[in-house]
Amino acid sequence: MDTNRQISFFIPMRIPTKTFQAKKLAVRNGKPVLYTPPELIKIQQEYISRLTKVAPKNPFPGPVWLKIAFCFKSDEKHQPGIPKPTKPDLDNLEKGLVDCMTKCNFWNDDSQICLEYISKSYEIHEGIYIEVIQL
Repeated sequence: MDTNRQISFFIPMRIPTKTFQAKKLAVRNGKPVLYTPPELIKIQQEYISRLTKVAPKNPFPGPVWLKIAFCFKSDEKHQPGIPKPTKPDLDNLEKGLVDCMTKCNFWNDDSQICLEYISKSYEIHEGIYIEVIQL
């Protein structure tokens, strides 16, 4: 039996500032319709492209603990390790990434996430650190 599974990795990338809360509303045939703008589709494709390279062969079964650290590039004003208290909102950053992880079969459904640690800060290396631990 496969117990105590764990996976961790770093995806070096520029963190998108557009988030999945940025869906658009259009009126078609007199009815409101939500749609995903092309820039969000591009972000999804980039996430999925990078996540498929590190996805587990089999989805995590049962409850998982998810840790995500969004690492924004430090500069003269923002030293490494300093929290980033400005936009984009942490929950909006997380939503799009978690949806893409679900599509890449990290788990069967994101309802399996029972414990989370999510952060955003300035760091030397820009990207996203992810750890998934089977509980």
